[in-house]
Amino acid sequence: MILDIHPDPSYEATLAQGEQGVSSLLAFWKAFATHYAATDPAKVYLEILNEPAMADNARWASIQSRAVAVIRPIVPHHTLIATGGEWGGIPGLLAIQPLHDDNIVYSFHDYDPMWFTHQGASWAGPQFAVLRNVPYPSSVETVAPILSLETDPKARQDLAGYGQEHWNRQRIDDEIVSVAAWSRRYNVPVYCGEFGVFQDFADPAMRARWLHDMRSSLEANRIGWDMWDYQGGFALVLRHNGKPQVQSPIALALGLKLLPE
Repeated sequence: MILDIHPDPSYEATLAQGEQGVSSLLAFWKAFATHYAATDPAKVYLEILNEPAMADNARWASIQSRAVAVIRPIVPHHTLIATGGEWGGIPGLLAIQPLHDDNIVYSFHDYDPMWFTHQGASWAGPQFAVLRNVPYPSSVETVAPILSLETDPKARQDLAGYGQEHWNRQRIDDEIVSVAAWSRRYNVPVYCGEFGVFQDFADPAMRARWLHDMRSSLEANRIGWDMWDYQGGFALVLRHNGKPQVQSPIALALGLKLLPE
């Protein structure tokens, strides 16, 4: 079990500047780590913060280091999970250096390309909310029919760029290989804490293919993973008449074996 903080936007803003938010983070972790100090270190991991939103990686690295200094004396044997800034993505991870602690796993989240994985997701921004039928893999030809859905010129330009970038398994590999290289450089373990596709407007077969490509790339690079999520908007499991039902194509894309009903 991983225990972490999922901050709301108002707290993220407080944490991004000044000392008030930092002090509250450290005070929280002192109390939280103390509360869970008696748990089994082999079964409970502590993650400093989910998707640190600040773009200032140096500031976040300093805050994270201070948090580890508070937590570690309280739970000397528990594994901690750290991450980079920039919403915990790959660029943020690659921008930091590991902490001086031998029992930390470094996490990153990967939803690239957002044009595909977050199509129709209203919370992700207006440029994604209106999107439908975004293809994966991408090409100039397959993206052309949906460019008219974007009314914002900048968003339309970015969507066109998605087609030009030819997102496919090789493009995903290029990203994941950079994380694996960072891991080898510093001799520290890395872990993909989130990846997934919002299911409401994504083509089911394309969604399964992206999940397969991402999972396969992570495993090829010996990186552990968790898919987001189990039973929400990115679900592995749906409920029919109150009963959970595994989405077989998604399970197979994740390399999971289906048991007979």
